[in-house]
Amino acid sequence: MYEIDVVEIRKKAKLLVLKKSVYKFAYEFIYFFFKFLYRLLNIASLGLLSVFISSIFFPITIIKSKKKLCEIAGQQYVKFLPVKKYFSKIGLKFLINLTNFVLFLFFVVPGVIFWLNFTPLSYIIADNIKLNNKQAIQKCKEFTKNRKTEILSLYLPFSIYFVLSIVTFGISSFYFANYFTNTKALYYIKLKETYEYMQKQKTSLL
Repeated sequence: MYEIDVVEIRKKAKLLVLKKSVYKFAYEFIYFFFKFLYRLLNIASLGLLSVFISSIFFPITIIKSKKKLCEIAGQQYVKFLPVKKYFSKIGLKFLINLTNFVLFLFFVVPGVIFWLNFTPLSYIIADNIKLNNKQAIQKCKEFTKNRKTEILSLYLPFSIYFVLSIVTFGISSFYFANYFTNTKALYYIKLKETYEYMQKQKTSLL
């Protein structure tokens, strides 16, 4: 397995934040600020709120993931997610969230592992809209196979920013929102490149 340098990913994400326009900064800050409030309510409800809310808004998350990928690639965003697929994606996210909630409730470690399996889900669907739900789940598992520790090391430092957001009543989200979304997108791109390279290597050995 080829390891991905998560520290380098975070450095690149910070550089992208500095290149943001004021408009995009403001847009992502408002989005993340409300997401921050939602996460506080989610903690208060012991995670039950996210089972429903994040499922309902999952199509929007997919669209935002696509926009971020286009932004990094320097491409123009074009509408790609048909409305008829909204309910399918909401249903997929709901099943994943519900399973994750039950696992976290009774078995914390398996819950974390299950959550890590699906961290790139929105980007995989955004990048491969023709995939059905079963294929998207399979692709997630293939991308994250043997990378749970790596993904955890990528996300864990952001817990500090989340605590800082609470202390500053969401004001620090102005920076954190962009940094976090950039990191997720860049890591997905690297995951995809590494996965495709390894698949070519396997094919060449046959």
